[in-house]
Amino acid sequence: MKAGRELDTLIAEKVMGYELCTETFYNQLDTAETYYFISGGDVEVVEYTRERWLKYIFSPSTNIAAAWQVVERLRNTHVYQCDDFGRNMHKKVPHYACFHPIDRGSLSRDEGVRAKTPELAICLAALKAVGWEGEAVE
Repeated sequence: MKAGRELDTLIAEKVMGYELCTETFYNQLDTAETYYFISGGDVEVVEYTRERWLKYIFSPSTNIAAAWQVVERLRNTHVYQCDDFGRNMHKKVPHYACFHPIDRGSLSRDEGVRAKTPELAICLAALKAVGWEGEAVE
């Protein structure tokens, strides 16, 4: 799967737990709610709480700051850790990421995902960690 809106949408829904909102929504509840919208070529996230309203572009497959939000989400909600993502500078190998439960020992590199960028590796590994079985990963 390639980086872009389709992958960002899957991450928003399957990993982050955001719900798709297709109509204008005005929150009058006391609880925090997070929705995502598809707008043009972007995935927009809107977070509503009683205290604030926040809207931003969510592009974890191409933006490292957003990819780290994915890492933190898995750490906080699924007690996962992210292993070894990065490029070995001496051997031109793809970036690598693997999520696994903290209480599990180290994994073989075959259990992870390799991709052209760290953002893409994180996204594909996150989908694998939550059990998504869609299009084959790169």
